[in-house]
This record gives sequence, structure tokens and C-alpha cells, in this order.
Amino acid sequence: MTTPLGKDEVCSRLDALCRRGKLPGFRRTEDGFVVDAFGAPFDADLVGHVEGTEGGSRVTFRLVRRLQTPLIFVIVMALTVEPGRYFMDQLIPGEWGWIDTRWWYYPLTILPLPWIWRKLSRASRAATLDHASEQVERIGGAIGASRG
Repeated sequence: MTTPLGKDEVCSRLDALCRRGKLPGFRRTEDGFVVDAFGAPFDADLVGHVEGTEGGSRVTFRLVRRLQTPLIFVIVMALTVEPGRYFMDQLIPGEWGWIDTRWWYYPLTILPLPWIWRKLSRASRAATLDHASEQVERIGGAIGASRG
């Protein structure tokens, strides 16, 4: 999108919008700004690059997934499988004559993880794209931008 405003004025208007609570997570960067793009369960950053042109500025966007929440998800999944097996062994003692817990517990807990990850990633991507498009519209309205 293009705007008749300069780079500093674009960031100043977006900062004012953030202070009014209309643009969550606004931060200035060297090349432009970053705002939040919420998605459940994984959020992303909407990175705006502001480039000065003749008579104004050009703003381009890209969406970058934050790695903190997916990393926490992976660590929690990895750290809960083995303690879960231990507690299941306590609930179903070996004296009952059942098959060893490892033969059925690991497949039930580990094999579905790729499908769960895929579902969460797709849902998160759709939610962040939706929120990012709302943010882009809000930014465009604040800086008087036109598509192009």
C-alpha cells in the first residue's frame, strides 16, 4: 500500500493508534514496524516494511510465526509422555496380567502428535491471517493509504 505520509509520520500515527488500544503490540523497527497477529494457539508478528518513495511511502507486509509457543508445545508434549506412562503403570498394575504398558501407551500418545500438530498449525495460520488482514485494514485507514 502507498501513502502520502513519510516514514516517521506513518510510525507516529501507528504509535498513536496503539496508545488508544486499537493496534496491539505495535513496535517500531529500523525498517518500519511490527504488530501482533493473534491466532489460537500460535501467534505471529505482522512485520511492516516502510520504504520512502517520491511524495510518500510504500508499506509492505509479511507474517512471521513466533517460535516461543510452538517450542513450549513441543517441550511439554515430550516431557509428558513418559510420566504419563509411569502413572498409567500405577493405575494398571503388572500383577493383573495385562500386556506391558509400553506396547499400547506409546502408540496411543505419540502417533497422533503429527496430526494434532498439523491441525493446530492450520487453525493457527487461518486465525493469524484473518487477524493480520484486519490489522492491515486498520493500518491503511490510519495512514490514509491506497492499495498499490
